[in-house]
Amino acid sequence: MKYLNTYEEKKILIDNDNDTMVEYYDNGNIKSIKYYKDMGNTRNSLRWVLHREDGAAKIEYYENGNIDFEGYYINGKEHRDIGASSIYYKKDGSISYKNYCKNGKLHREDGAAHIFYQNDDIISKYYINDIEYTFQDFVKKLKDIGSPHYEHQKLLLDIEEFNL
Repeated sequence: MKYLNTYEEKKILIDNDNDTMVEYYDNGNIKSIKYYKDMGNTRNSLRWVLHREDGAAKIEYYENGNIDFEGYYINGKEHRDIGASSIYYKKDGSISYKNYCKNGKLHREDGAAHIFYQNDDIISKYYINDIEYTFQDFVKKLKDIGSPHYEHQKLLLDIEEFNL
């Protein structure tokens, strides 16, 4: 491991053994942790991309030490098989919003792929392969693609329509 100073005189720790970069605030608290993968010399790709298979590849912190952002990446694309692929936090630690992505595209079959928390409201948006759907059209699309989550989401749609 070695310390490097950038032109902005920020403290950065680079661990070449684990392809990790840690950036620090002036007060000594961690500002960000990023995990990279060397993709080699490919013509259409950056050499180093965010990548981590056993946790968040990018974690950013507020200066007070609370988490600001957690992002999960595989080969440079936002991706997580189970759970949100990116989570944004408020300074008090509560969640501001979260996204569910597969291979860099907003995608979730068992619920909303973008969830925004605002005061007491929750705003949900439904995506399959980066295409946004109303909840009703989302359920229809699940049926069309033969999703194993169709029956559960259809039940939720029936309950929602019954309560209207």
